[in-house]
Amino acid sequence: MKMHTARFFGALTGLLGAAAHAAPVVNEIATTDQLVPGFSNSDRFSRFEGASISPLGSVLFRAVLAGPNIGADGNDTLWVWSGGSLHLTLREGDEAHIGNSFVPISTTALASINGSDDVVLLSGLDADPTRTAVLTPVTLSASTRVGASIAAEQTPVPGLNYTDPLDGIGAPALNGAGAVAFSGHRRLGIWSTRSGALERVTRAGDRAHGTGGAAFLTFDDPAQNGSGTLVFRAMITPESGSVEPRWGIWTQDADGTHRQAFTTEGAQGVPDATFRCVGRSPRINNVGQVAFFGMTEGGSTPDNDSGIWSTRDGWLREVYLEDDWAPGTGLRFEEIRRDFAFNDAGTVAFAGELRMGDTSRNSGVWISPSVGPTKLVAREGNQLPGAAGDVQIHVFEQFALNNANQAVLMVRLRGANATRTNSDALVFVDTDGSLETVVRTGDPLTLAAGATRVVESIRVSDSPINDRGTVVFELGFTDGASGVFTASPGCVADVATEGVPPDDPRYERPDGRVTNADFEVFTAWWEADDPRADLTTADTQRGTPGYGAPDGDVTAADLNYFMNAWTAGCQ
Repeated sequence: MKMHTARFFGALTGLLGAAAHAAPVVNEIATTDQLVPGFSNSDRFSRFEGASISPLGSVLFRAVLAGPNIGADGNDTLWVWSGGSLHLTLREGDEAHIGNSFVPISTTALASINGSDDVVLLSGLDADPTRTAVLTPVTLSASTRVGASIAAEQTPVPGLNYTDPLDGIGAPALNGAGAVAFSGHRRLGIWSTRSGALERVTRAGDRAHGTGGAAFLTFDDPAQNGSGTLVFRAMITPESGSVEPRWGIWTQDADGTHRQAFTTEGAQGVPDATFRCVGRSPRINNVGQVAFFGMTEGGSTPDNDSGIWSTRDGWLREVYLEDDWAPGTGLRFEEIRRDFAFNDAGTVAFAGELRMGDTSRNSGVWISPSVGPTKLVAREGNQLPGAAGDVQIHVFEQFALNNANQAVLMVRLRGANATRTNSDALVFVDTDGSLETVVRTGDPLTLAAGATRVVESIRVSDSPINDRGTVVFELGFTDGASGVFTASPGCVADVATEGVPPDDPRYERPDGRVTNADFEVFTAWWEADDPRADLTTADTQRGTPGYGAPDGDVTAADLNYFMNAWTAGCQ
């Protein structure tokens, strides 16, 4: 048991309520300078892709290896960085256990990781280049790994006849409990392991709830939340007198399938209009709320035919529509873009374009909480934070949102001081709406091996930020080197919400301020050896590898790291 830190640090109560900001600390996860752990002294990483981050900071990425001992059939690998070190999870040539046989793995693509470091991937199989399987990696020893099969093409699965084995598998969705869901069999069904075993949860021909007797025809890839509730878009049979199939969005849980919206029905918030289409990638959060992009037809106002809808208020209603007033601009939306993010607090982050004559400032990104005002967090033409001279945000290429209402934006730049070699940047948005540049092309970066390189490219995946505000990204350098990195631009001392009781779900979430509540929550985590208190690597300091990166142990170094940020208000 650790000493009672509240007594020891009780006098350190200065600077409470200060804004929560800190300069980003970039940490190196893996680079092409590195020798590959567990391989010969001449084998190195050659290329990286698909880096994503788990809730507690583990990093999953795919890497291609190169070296005299690496053959063309064994260079595709999947790694997890956890506890301060790299772990080989699966390698091309490892075997997948499918039924009663073992089949070599040919690819390690479409992988995801959860807070327990469970990994799921859609892998190709060597025996047939067109055959795929949903696998979970299992490490048997330091040198032996196997892919445990959840489902594989050309293999019987529940809900299909043995004479009609599985044909085609969609992208698998992994939740925090380790359950996996996917569409399959030419998109004619959806399967899930939420009950502990693989089962078919719906299929073509099943009645589509809330449609007056229509039946499902095909399914897009589902998403799922922590309890295993699914959300998916599906095609259903045409309404009477029509030959046009309809599309809709449904949720599916232990109680059955539930309609959310479908084409030809009324679109909430748009008088006399119906949905013309509903987006193919609906979201569901851990509270069971749903959000989706849609387009309408008919109605009295043709200018509001696109928008985002959600059930975050307890019923389906519009979040923002084309022609709505755009907060922070005094203008109306000309367009709501299809891409958006949705978190457990019911907050929606979305991009849109403004109705104005000056097209040089007509796009932006907004964050709309379920309670409170919507904020314009970045607009085309804004100066890039920290940049010298004329460097403006030009294009919003990608964005993501965490459960603390922090976001990360991938942006293209313009201006007199933005050239072909420094015109991309990764920008962090904190809970208070403030922006900080994480990394920009053209920046110099000193790696652990000692070499200083110039950033040439930045790439992020669909899961680039966790609830701690840690961002993961891949960098390419002008000399051809590359690597996987993390940064924590947010305030590590902002871990709680002041003014709510400890049993409130918001209590252990950042609120944009450094207060006594943050101190109480973190020291409780630290005394209990809670993994959330693992903030940095022991025996490191700012500017050295591992500083600001979890090492798998809760030590005095983590407490010191927190206290330095807390007493300074993260300034």
